Order: sequence, then structure tokens, then C-alpha cells
Amino acid sequence: MDKVNYNFHDFDFFEGLNFKFNLKISSNPKVSIIIPVYNQILYTLNCLWSLKTELKCIDSEIIIINDNSTDNTLELLEKIAGLKIINNRQNLGFLKNINLGIQSSVGEYILLLNNDVIVFPNLLQELLSTFSKFNNVGAVGSKAMHPTNIILEAGSVIFKNGVTTNLGRGHKPDSPFDQSLKLVDYCSGYCLLLKRFFPDQTLVQLDEKFLPAYYEETDLCITLKHKFKKHIIYNPFAELVHFESISYTAEKNDKKAMLLKKNRFQFLAKWKKELEQYLPETRYSYHSLAKNYLTVGKVYLSDKINDSLVNSLIKNHDIASRQVFLVLKKELDAKLMERLRRIGVEVVYPHLNSKNKPISYFKLIKQFAKTKNLIITSNLFYKLVISIVRLKR
Repeated sequence: MDKVNYNFHDFDFFEGLNFKFNLKISSNPKVSIIIPVYNQILYTLNCLWSLKTELKCIDSEIIIINDNSTDNTLELLEKIAGLKIINNRQNLGFLKNINLGIQSSVGEYILLLNNDVIVFPNLLQELLSTFSKFNNVGAVGSKAMHPTNIILEAGSVIFKNGVTTNLGRGHKPDSPFDQSLKLVDYCSGYCLLLKRFFPDQTLVQLDEKFLPAYYEETDLCITLKHKFKKHIIYNPFAELVHFESISYTAEKNDKKAMLLKKNRFQFLAKWKKELEQYLPETRYSYHSLAKNYLTVGKVYLSDKINDSLVNSLIKNHDIASRQVFLVLKKELDAKLMERLRRIGVEVVYPHLNSKNKPISYFKLIKQFAKTKNLIITSNLFYKLVISIVRLKR
């Protein structure tokens, strides 16, 4: 995908429908879609419109938590048949609204979804398929893109001090670093699919230590990861556009910074023991993470990639074991490349970065050599380059 293509309808479009459009809502849903809203009715309407196709394929219910909106949100949403609307008499904030929505849900799965997103076709199917294709899945997140044609998030990671960062942020939507399923520390709550009950059969609820907002979905994912030993997976085949800073959780910069700092300390206090194994927050960490060096693994150069290796990985690959193919793009056909990426094998090749500067095969080799990845090649020149880079590391 070279450009983010999506439809955003104006108010006249929905007015022409008298704000009534058919959403296929199930009385026996597999998925409960939970959308908290505060004003911004046009974004909410566009979000719901984008879900129409998804609802035809997956039995679902939609729960809207109207957080005491001051515009005509409630009046217009009540025109849409099938929505389950929780109407707050006072503003409770994102975290409590999500908990209310979960308490009212009946699906096996819950999808936490912002109202300021446009979902792309098959998002729900892609997220659900991750649970069926892999073992020990705790939660799955999507690729989030900004309307300005950049990635906002391709999964996220946490540092030892509790600071978090989004993988892929600022990359082009088609950046090869962000096209494979992979394990991450967490995915943001503007699109997060998980089961309604934890493995111990307690109902999922966000920890109110993090009121009013920030770090609540990070804490949820880390609970799944460390308490219940479940994987958090980024699935790039589930895509959406996120109009960042439009949703009602958006805060002024100073207030947001204050809440982030407060809740980071709450998060650090709760998970300090587990975070000891995480990377320290350093400039090198940011440099590495930006290039998707999340974990150490095996990097196969073109000369070592053959049918036997490909077939073996397709049959036996474990998503928890990082495998990277560093190739020239023409060396793998598109169908095989997608097949590998769907099982968690990364396929990286020369490309233009977000500033339209070329990233060559040679430069990619040097980038991977800066980490502890095992680089597999028989090429003597590449072996020499790798050795020199690592001596300077």
C-alpha cells in the first residue's frame, strides 16, 4: 500500500439517509464491539459505517457508551437500529466507559474500538483468525495509519523504566518492517481484540488505578502476557485509519503529560519485577526499535534462502521465534511473501524510507549487524562487513 485510501463521509451523506443505516446486529454475538464516545458524532457515524461489511461476516453486537455528550450524539445514534447504547448522566472518562461496556457485553470476544477510526475491510476477520492460527494468544492489535499516509503504530513496546513507544511510527504504510505478524508488548486500545474473560474466568476489566486514562491498555496486555503467559500479537493485515487526537480521550498537551507521568509510575510500581527483563530506555534502543529490532533472531540473507528452508518454516515456524528473510524484492513472489508474513516470518528488502531516501540491501545488512541477531550467509564479503560493523558496535 503506497497511500492510505479511505472514505470519510460528510454530514450531508448521513442526513440523506436520515441517519438510519442497516447494521447487521446479532442476538448471539461472537464479538462485542465496545465504542466509547464523547461528542464528535460525525466521526462516530463514519466509524459505524465502516463496520457495516464486518458485521455481515461476523456475528457481532455494538455497544456505544455515550459519555454525557453535549452535542446531538445521543439523538442521532438512537436512529440507528440495533445499537446497544449506554447513556451516562455524567462524564466518566475512557477507562470507566470501557469497563461499563465490557460488563454489558455478551460476546466470547470483545473489541475495544475508538470512535475516531475507519476500519478497513476484513479487519475483524483478520483479528479473529489470529486466535485460531496461533496458540496462547491473549490479545491482537491492528496496523494503525494516519490520514497523512504514515503508520501510527505497528504494535508497541515497553522499556525497563515503564516508558513506551510505538513500533513503526512515522514509517510509510508499505514499509517492509511493518508487514509481518509479530509479538509485541502491547497494542493500543483504539483497536484491541481479546476474550471477554481472562483465563481464570474472571471478567476482563481495566484497572482503575489508571483513572482517568493512559496506561490502562498497556497494563491489560502486560497482565495477559505475564500473569497468564499469553502472547500479544500485532497483525498488519488488520488495518484502520486513526484520526489521532480527535477522540474524546485526547487531552491538552500539559494535562496529557501529567497523566502519562502519574500513570507510568503506577504502572512501574505494579510491574517493576517483570520490567527488569526489558530493554533500558536509551538512544540505541529507540534507534533499534525504529528499525524493528525488537528481539534477537535469525536473519537469512538471499544466498541461504531456498525451498527447503521456506517449506520448513511454513510447516514448523513458531511466532515466538524471530526469523527474518533479507532479500531483493523480486526474489520472492507476492503470494509466498504474504504467506510467510502471515506466520510471523519477516520479509525485508531494499525500499524508500519515510523521507524517500533509498535503503539499500547493503545498508540493511549493516543495520541488522548492529544487533545480536544471528545472520546466516555464505557470502564472504557480507561476512566481512558484518564482522567490521560488530567490532565498531
